[in-house]
Amino acid sequence: MHTPRTNDHAEPRPMRGDGMRSRALSTALFAICVAVVVSLGAAGCKSSPPPANDASAQATTDDEPAAPRAQSPTQADSPDSGTPQPTHDFEITELAVLGPGTDHTRMLIAKVFERVGDRLFFQRVGEPNVEIWTTDGSPEGTRSLQDLRPPETRRFGDIHVTRVLGDKFIFEESQGNVPDEYAVWMTDGTRQGTKLLAVLEDPYEMRNPHPPSRHFVESRGLVFFVGRDDAHGVELRVVDNPGDGEHRVLDLAKGWRSSSPTEVEALGDRVFFVNGEAGAPNGREPWSTDGTDQGTFILADIAPGKSSSLVEVLANLDGVAVFTAVGKGGARQLWRTDGTKQGTSLLHAFSDPDVSVGSQSYQLRIVDQKVYFKVNTPDGAQFWASDGSKAGTGPVDSLPPVEKPADTLSDDMLAALCPGDCAVDVKRTQRIGDRLFVDAVVGPDDKRVRKLWVIH
Repeated sequence: MHTPRTNDHAEPRPMRGDGMRSRALSTALFAICVAVVVSLGAAGCKSSPPPANDASAQATTDDEPAAPRAQSPTQADSPDSGTPQPTHDFEITELAVLGPGTDHTRMLIAKVFERVGDRLFFQRVGEPNVEIWTTDGSPEGTRSLQDLRPPETRRFGDIHVTRVLGDKFIFEESQGNVPDEYAVWMTDGTRQGTKLLAVLEDPYEMRNPHPPSRHFVESRGLVFFVGRDDAHGVELRVVDNPGDGEHRVLDLAKGWRSSSPTEVEALGDRVFFVNGEAGAPNGREPWSTDGTDQGTFILADIAPGKSSSLVEVLANLDGVAVFTAVGKGGARQLWRTDGTKQGTSLLHAFSDPDVSVGSQSYQLRIVDQKVYFKVNTPDGAQFWASDGSKAGTGPVDSLPPVEKPADTLSDDMLAALCPGDCAVDVKRTQRIGDRLFVDAVVGPDDKRVRKLWVIH
């Protein structure tokens, strides 16, 4: 039944004559009927309320409060209904449009969504290329990395390599208007903290769809990375003054031959790496450097002679590398090093050559400065742990569980991302302090768009 609406804001007019009693009686009967309808869901009232501008419609006493007026859900939720609106204990801010909400966008921006210090680095579809952006969680602090560099150095090439190095973000970009040239940049997300590390010419790597890892590390203010040029091959390079674009080459394999360093780790004042030179007198073995030719040397000839020990680093435990190697007889061994010869020692030697040690990330856990890993033996799998000491290396019952913070969005948060009749598909989240960054696709099917928000 249609319930007539009253005008709550109408000014009452004075009543005259004997009609006042009849109208008052009609008002009382109608109020009782409405109360019955509200409480019992009755079919309705056959009498009509008095006109809204009649004083008896507004009249109440302290002993007889006016009956409540029933509201539909849409009326109750309406800002004009007088009902208090829901309040939230969070605030949502839109930071950027990442691109259309398509699978093509997903593939284009999948590479970068990284926490670096107190900032987030991410990708968005721009013109003419996919761009890397950074944000501190505020609209005014959200900008393209292009804006952080001097105008004369701004290029629009492809991003080939990215890496988080402490509180810095490193990216390598081909120079769009200079063939066969690319630049390596380091930034903390600010203009003054954006520095050119090196400009390299390398036609081979520019054509390589899967360029080798740069292995960026930092030690004593120096930045180390692996790069190639025609004169020196693939070698470890050193940047003494980030920002001037100059670097030195540690040319272990002299001339155009390559030492192809791998497993590069910063260990305090020294840098650990594996010399991968083919045909080297000691084979492929662990080395260490302080960034100078005289301070670069082999740590141990684990597989004697020209044989290679096949070193694989399990973990860097605050300046101590725990690694596996193949020793004499072909069996796996566990080693530790702090980058010095005296700090390099054997932790455990397995006797069976068929024993293997899992070095993939999914097989490792690092908890409280101890690395846990899987050891596969002919008798079955075992779990081991090491803190970098011989006494602290041995079998354990199991790998510790992986603990991930729960960053599930509440229904209120999802509704706030896209109010109304709107679908929300959360793709990625990243928590930085008390801020939760959300990458999500929103909108109706024919107008889907991918955006970045921050929730405080």
